[in-house]
Amino acid sequence: MGQVEVMKDLELTDAEQALREYARKIGSMRVEDIDLLSIEGEVRALVEARAREVMAVALKRADTDAPEVEIDGQRWGNRRVDRGEYWSMFGTMAIERSTYQRAGGGRVAVPLDLRLGMVEGRYTPKMARVLTHVIAVTTEEEGAALLACCVASPAACAEGSGCTFRGTQVMERRLRPSPGRARGDVVGEHAREA
Repeated sequence: MGQVEVMKDLELTDAEQALREYARKIGSMRVEDIDLLSIEGEVRALVEARAREVMAVALKRADTDAPEVEIDGQRWGNRRVDRGEYWSMFGTMAIERSTYQRAGGGRVAVPLDLRLGMVEGRYTPKMARVLTHVIAVTTEEEGAALLACCVASPAACAEGSGCTFRGTQVMERRLRPSPGRARGDVVGEHAREA
């Protein structure tokens, strides 16, 4: 079976289907109707939608459903499933992930965050690097404009699109701890299933 036949057997995601349909639309446009600025924005939004799907798969793959995990030599149990929102270069993704506590309550551990090096329990490492740089070298207004231009297209963040990324929100937060989370809430450097 050739590679083309294998591809036909795979189901397309919504984002893949939308990208293919848009490519067909471009292919049928009259030359005088081609607006490259508009096309570039549309393609970017469609590609970012697919990238968020792939990133969500990677995030879920790093999660665990074990009843207990070991973090820095200590056992953590009381597994719960909690919704987490992660910010990437392609916009935000909300996924269900496992959280753990030690006996008696206290701090919460999120193995997915520990395994992948998530910053502040929300930003992918690349996104955190970009945000840190933008915050360091730009004013709030310049930073918000730069982020809106270069990270997660405005179309990807349109109302109702499922993407909540806004450059101005990031600049307002200035990478402070998330509301309701004290520094050190997520513990340990290494998480593995017990």
